[in-house]
Amino acid sequence: MNRYYETHYGQNPTPARIKVIAKQLAPRLGPKSRWLDIGCGNMDCSVALLEEIRRLGVMSEITITGWDISDVAVQQACERGFKAEVRDVSSGQVTDANQGAFDVVLFLEVIEHLVDTDTATSNVHTLLAPEGMMILSTPNLAAWYNRVLLLFGFQPHGTEVSYARYRFGCQFVGRMLGEKPGVSEATAGHLRVFTLRALKEFLAYHQFRILKISGISNHRWDLIGRAVSLFWPAASGNVAVVATGLKKEA
Repeated sequence: MNRYYETHYGQNPTPARIKVIAKQLAPRLGPKSRWLDIGCGNMDCSVALLEEIRRLGVMSEITITGWDISDVAVQQACERGFKAEVRDVSSGQVTDANQGAFDVVLFLEVIEHLVDTDTATSNVHTLLAPEGMMILSTPNLAAWYNRVLLLFGFQPHGTEVSYARYRFGCQFVGRMLGEKPGVSEATAGHLRVFTLRALKEFLAYHQFRILKISGISNHRWDLIGRAVSLFWPAASGNVAVVATGLKKEA
């Protein structure tokens, strides 16, 4: 998995996702804000999010730290002037220095790539300052198009059975996206998949309280998804949530 992410680290963020998350964040930011971008990649997402927040007129003093398991990604982030470290949020305990150190933890399109989602989510809880916010986004297994695909026996979009560049069980979606089977097909490396219902229960289990849920339509061709994401987030292509950690009992 580590070898895979040396070349498949986060970059080129989806504009629709950035706009939704910026709208979620903007009204909740104080005059100063310490961010941690987990799975930061080359910091493209953080940069785009900062630009969108500034466009919305928010002038908070924001400092950003990045964590990623890719050495290449962290090197690129550091070359851009960010503080970034090679860290795996799903491995080990959070150090004392990092406990409660961040006002915002960005957990964008990461949880679906993890084997140990429980350790990762528990660590995020520990990283958050009191009243801090986790912003999490992930593909939605129950997207409207996956409901149709499953009805006819196809593999749901965004779920994969292999790291191979091949859309097993759902070739026609790749052709719709202009891909060549086994050559240019996208492999996202998704290991865990969530419906919105499962995500809400999972976060409650790990003692998070959800403040806001938004649907996201990432694909330009998904005209139905644009409407669905506004009125029925549980059937949108992706979901984004703002959540705050509840005080854990001793």
